[in-house]
Formats: sequence, C-alpha cells, structure tokens
Amino acid sequence: MDGRWGSYPRAAVRLIGRGGGGKTLLARALASLTDTDFVTVAVPRLVIEVIHRGGQVAELVSGWSQTLAEMPPVTVLFEGLEFSQAREIGERRQDLPVGPVMDLLLDLVDRTIAAGDTLVVGSTSYPDTLRHAFAQPKRFERVVEVTPLFPQDIVAALEVHAAEAEKRA
Repeated sequence: MDGRWGSYPRAAVRLIGRGGGGKTLLARALASLTDTDFVTVAVPRLVIEVIHRGGQVAELVSGWSQTLAEMPPVTVLFEGLEFSQAREIGERRQDLPVGPVMDLLLDLVDRTIAAGDTLVVGSTSYPDTLRHAFAQPKRFERVVEVTPLFPQDIVAALEVHAAEAEKRA
C-alpha cells in the first residue's frame, strides 16, 4: 500500500471478530471511503475449487494477476482466512491438503498486496487458530478487532454506504 492507504510498506489489514460481527461491512465501508471497487474472495469456497481442480492452480494464479492488473483501484477482501474451520467445507477439517492450499493462498495474497492501487483486507472469526503464515510481515500484520457496539457502529458503517449510494444516484 502506498500513502493513499495510510501505510507503508505495503501490507494488508486483518479483521478479527465473531461471525456476523461486521467484518465484511467494515471492509465494504473502507472501499467506499477510499472510492475503490470491492471484491470478495471467499477463501473456503476457493479452497474447495482448488481441491476439485488441483491441476489448474497455475492458471488460477496467472488469471488473478492479469485481472488485478486490469482493474481500477480496488479493495480485496479475503474472507474466511481460517478455511479449515469454515462451514462450507465441514467444520474443523483436518484432512485438507493444507500445504499446497496455503502455498496457493499465500501466492494470491502476496500478488494482491504487490498490485498497485489495491487495499487488501483479510477476515477471520478464528484468530486463535489462524495459520502463522498469514500474519508474517508484509501480509496481514495489521490487526483490527471488530467488536461493534450494536447498533452505533453498525449504523455508522451503514451511513457510509448510504452516503456513497446517494452520490451514485
């Protein structure tokens, strides 16, 4: 990230908090405030696709890099970083090929962070079991705990979205 995102060197932000606590809403609000498009990468679903299509990983990484290069400024949310505990794949799956999956995910994250005009956000509801590789320097080393004081914090984030919607109308 550059000065536009308020941090240097480039790194990503990790949002932690309980499920349904507003992590995605906060990421969308960041995109609105920085006037960037918003893309969500559902990590558990991506893991399922990688397992099913194993041999096409190189094409996925290449396609992702090309897509990032062609996009306008964007906020990318890697949602559900602790994929082994996601409902989509059956909670607390220990039988996943974690090494190859992590290699792919880290490659995608690193390429996204390195892309210009990209704000990278990751989220997890399981910070205690998050793999250490995600928290390494220049990855998701900046941590924000999302514990909204309902309804004030949620309302504030929704007000950001409402203001952006009014501008577009």
